[in-house]
Amino acid sequence: MNIHDFYAHASYYAQLNTEADARRATEATLRTLGELLHRTERHRLAAQLPRELKDFLFERHEIDGQDYSLEEFYNRVGARAEVRYAEAVRWSRGVIAALRLAVTAGEMDSIFSLLRSEYAELVEGPHGPLSATVERER
Repeated sequence: MNIHDFYAHASYYAQLNTEADARRATEATLRTLGELLHRTERHRLAAQLPRELKDFLFERHEIDGQDYSLEEFYNRVGARAEVRYAEAVRWSRGVIAALRLAVTAGEMDSIFSLLRSEYAELVEGPHGPLSATVERER
């Protein structure tokens, strides 16, 4: 998949109007995802992505393979993209949907097997009223 196709898919799934917003959403989501992954996983994922997206995974990370909640993931995406929590949720899920089209199912399974179970919501949607995905006023 080329970069423009990736952004088109991210735009569609995240309900974005411009490629610039798709780029912001993608950069914020992939940089945040990169914090959660160990170096080996980042390299395996990057190997399947368009060249322009690879750097987003390799922002300098103080700790390799950080462990934080899905809510914190959304907060970090929102801070990076400069959007509210509800938008960060939608943008993150849209980028992950595009990512699922860009890489093999085995790689996605490998990534999500390393994360807390609550991260399944990025792909499947909210699992209950206390979900981090439930829209909040922030």
